[in-house]
Amino acid sequence: LPSEQEVRFFYAQSAARAPPQKSLWCFFHAFLFFKNAVITQGVAARLNRGVATSPFASFVADLPPLFAEAASGFLNDAELGGPPPEAQHSGPYDAVIFDVGGV
Repeated sequence: LPSEQEVRFFYAQSAARAPPQKSLWCFFHAFLFFKNAVITQGVAARLNRGVATSPFASFVADLPPLFAEAASGFLNDAELGGPPPEAQHSGPYDAVIFDVGGV
């Protein structure tokens, strides 16, 4: 498997950009894991209602806290409580960032 640094390089090369700073890279990972926490929470909700269709639903239903913890860990690695300065925008479409600390 490639190292994290190699992945950042390949990502930058394919996007025709400079490699992202560590804080931005950590924020990307945090967003990914938070998104997966939300998706797997939906599976858990369907399982609890008895309408889950996947035979793997009971396994997936246990994942939301792990994904949320991973997201929080990436934010802590970047020493951020929200998006890094290079990811912030000023305008009417600013993102709302939730603090997932302690989840």
